[in-house]
Amino acid sequence: QDQNSSSRSEVPSGEPMPPDDDGLDEPIAAASGSAAGAIVKLGDGRRIQPELLGGVLAAYAPAFGPKGIRLFVPCGSTVLIYSAKTTKRLGELSPPHKGKVTAVCAGTPREGCAEPLATGSSLGEVRLWDGKTGACLATLSFEAPVRDIRWPSENTLLVVTGGEEASGRGGRVGRASVERVKLKGASLAPERAGVLPLGADRPGPFDAAGSAAALCDGSVLLLWMEGWTGPRRLPHRHPLTAVSVDPLGRYVAAGDVKGVVWVWWGILEDSSGTAAKPPARWHWHANPVRALAHCGPLLLSGGDEGVLCIRNTDDDTVQFVPRFPSPLRHLASGADGKSVCVSLEENSLALINDLHGWVKPKWIHALDVPIAVASPVGPPGKQPAGTAPAPAPAPAPVAALHVLANGGVAATGGGRRVQFLDEEGKVVPSKSVTLDRSNTVRCGDPMRRWCLRQVSFSARASCLLTCEVRRSPALDRFDPDATTSSVLKWWRRDSDGQYTLDSIAHDAHKAEITVAIAHPSREHTFVTASLDGTFKCWDLLVAGSISKTHAADTDDGKENEEPVARASGARCWQCVAQGSWRGRPILSGCFSGDGSALALGFHGFAVLWEHDTATELRALPAGEATDRVAQLHSAVAGGRFLLLGTVRAAAGAHQEVLCWDLARLTVIARVNLSAELAGERRCVVRVAPPSGSGSGSALRLLAFRAPGGELRVWRLDLGAAAGAEASFREEAVATLPKGRQLLDAAFAPPSPDVEATRRVLCWTSDYELWSLDMLAPGIAGADAATPEKRKKKKDQGEMAPIVKDDERQELGPAGRMLGDARKASATGAAAYKDLRFFKYPVRTTAVQQAGITPRLVEQICPPHIPSHMLPPPSALWERLVAVLAKPSPSADLSGVAGAKAVEDGTAAAEEAAAGVEAGAAAGGAAQWLARRKAQDDGAALYGENTAEAEIVEASFFDCLVKEVRAAA
Repeated sequence: QDQNSSSRSEVPSGEPMPPDDDGLDEPIAAASGSAAGAIVKLGDGRRIQPELLGGVLAAYAPAFGPKGIRLFVPCGSTVLIYSAKTTKRLGELSPPHKGKVTAVCAGTPREGCAEPLATGSSLGEVRLWDGKTGACLATLSFEAPVRDIRWPSENTLLVVTGGEEASGRGGRVGRASVERVKLKGASLAPERAGVLPLGADRPGPFDAAGSAAALCDGSVLLLWMEGWTGPRRLPHRHPLTAVSVDPLGRYVAAGDVKGVVWVWWGILEDSSGTAAKPPARWHWHANPVRALAHCGPLLLSGGDEGVLCIRNTDDDTVQFVPRFPSPLRHLASGADGKSVCVSLEENSLALINDLHGWVKPKWIHALDVPIAVASPVGPPGKQPAGTAPAPAPAPAPVAALHVLANGGVAATGGGRRVQFLDEEGKVVPSKSVTLDRSNTVRCGDPMRRWCLRQVSFSARASCLLTCEVRRSPALDRFDPDATTSSVLKWWRRDSDGQYTLDSIAHDAHKAEITVAIAHPSREHTFVTASLDGTFKCWDLLVAGSISKTHAADTDDGKENEEPVARASGARCWQCVAQGSWRGRPILSGCFSGDGSALALGFHGFAVLWEHDTATELRALPAGEATDRVAQLHSAVAGGRFLLLGTVRAAAGAHQEVLCWDLARLTVIARVNLSAELAGERRCVVRVAPPSGSGSGSALRLLAFRAPGGELRVWRLDLGAAAGAEASFREEAVATLPKGRQLLDAAFAPPSPDVEATRRVLCWTSDYELWSLDMLAPGIAGADAATPEKRKKKKDQGEMAPIVKDDERQELGPAGRMLGDARKASATGAAAYKDLRFFKYPVRTTAVQQAGITPRLVEQICPPHIPSHMLPPPSALWERLVAVLAKPSPSADLSGVAGAKAVEDGTAAAEEAAAGVEAGAAAGGAAQWLARRKAQDDGAALYGENTAEAEIVEASFFDCLVKEVRAAA
């Protein structure tokens, strides 16, 4: 039997889902909850509870309700409720546990409680629920953490406590024991009824059915039944990893680390315990048996192979459901004997409603988690999915959260696919990009399978670049330098919103790829860089259209001529340019705000390049010669092009953030991360550019250590003058609860319905996705907690990210673009003093930053020319566009007059400080830097500028002409 690996449900997305029986498709509780038990302490002394957007669903076994129409899944400190028919999330059990939920079990229906449910937590708390209404009926506390729960009969509950599950509480808490709990009445009043004669020093899986119970203790299976004076010990050669008791009492099955399933027939019928019957042996699995379960007369087993084995013990026939995308962790079956839930280690659940015939699972997807590497020593135990118990070295950490330019969020925490989140933080399965659909059995080295290392989205997220790496153990014996292979994949989004594979480039670089970035405005342009010291520019071109110049740069020196592909118009991503800087390894990179310049980080330097020609513009010193420029970010804030770099000393003790002004090419602000963030691990920096043009909009910086328990947010304060210095002001501090650390964090996209609020997404060591309201009003200090002070600061523009100017809102289109002429002086050049060009939040030029000044007006229309000698309107418009906007193709270099005036010394000092010298070129940051370099060398720089057509709303110009005519 084959498994459909598609993530789509059987119910079409455009049709309403069929309701469950008894109206059970109605929500029980709020579908989005908080991270229970996780209290984050802020710098102002307040404590907040983060919102839980996603967590691990496959850490512990789920449970079907008694009727088999609801599925209860442990997730963090709560239990999520899903519909077994539609996979729709119905809600969660509330209130949540104080600790982490480690066990869930359903009982038999009774009068007054149609769906009884029991849950246990890591803090020794057991709760009884009504699964239909979600109401908590009773609570019982134990002295040790709860490992497992079984409900073998209507009024009996078996609770396994103690053992290694308590290691997170400061050490081991002795032996694991099984305690009986008696339930009374319809209210399920619990009463502790003593400890069973079952105990284990190395506790493993546990199961119970009817009057029998089985507990694994390392390589020994302990059995006990009602009426026995003590347990029976069944020693085994290898550690046991799974156990299941036949509901009919015929046998007990157990699986070991060698992949063998052992079955002891009739052992529960031998009350004397003297018979020594050898167990039946069934060996199909090549790896440890991770889960065993019974579904009616069928025995189910699963392991690292990603195959569900369905064995009929009566006639010893076996069926298989193959091609699960990751190892199987848990198996849960419903009381109806048809429903099965498979927990996969990648953090997804597969629901199977029928085990006969063609099997097509329905999927419940959550955020992917890294697949754990099995420890070669000792039993695997019950380690939750996503943990890393293996001694094998894990690959270097990469970013798991990616905020897209269009406001979306992508996650790559599992390293095997790219997932997209909606506005509520839920995974959208239909949009996921699966890089490798096959399942690879775990081994000692996690790099033996293809792992996602880099990902980059284009400006409109229509194209995607992924970089995967893999280490070959066979090549390691012959050529250690060629052990690691890499592959670049370009994906394009089709009309249905699905990403499809378009182009592949194998081993594009000879060393590890450290940079994969997309152009901020060109949708098909990407840049990659590597430790081999080269960077390459990629673009979507017709196959075989690379010129001879580019072909000469290839390894074999041959042209890539494909006449057939060129004639058919087939397009693919090709390398259009490449370069290097003194043969040094490239550590980081980014584009400037307008995409005209490329910044690459090296040891001790951040080098700026003109992207179109791959020409070096300027090398900016960054610390000592051995310091690493680990990260680079660019932004436009306060009318300036800024470059931010994270510099780490060679020893790793000192780390800081440097902020350069690209117009002045000087450091204007810095943050000492080593002094602000305690620890020795690497610091990770995220940048949130200004979200508007108001005074309250500012660049914000988020920094944390990965992993680390603290994150801080700074705000960049820029001076009013163009050449003024800047400084970073600490705005918020958050400390995670003890035992939890940050793996990644990023600024969430701004919420349009909540003003003056910035959220931070946190990916924790428990593989939970949190949402922290870090920059809400009043969070920066305790003095802003009252509504009066909060309103006062908001009116002053100190807290709101976007502050609207009431005076500017009253103006028309021309007034909003040029300023309020009513405030200007009456005569002379001062008439243009108060006019300021509109400040774009992302794309802007130095001339636009300076505004309409007499110097710039003189370039458009010189004042000494008589009116009858003025050039035609088309020429005036050409000059206006060349000076204040993007140059047209027929215009001369827009800064010739400005450069000549600077050379003659006629330009005023205040105008030069306002950016005229840098604004001689209206094309962006790259031309700024090119002109600055030419002036330093004493040479003039002239070039050809081209304009790009853009769509502008016609209503804007109609209103502008109407306003000008009315004023005239």
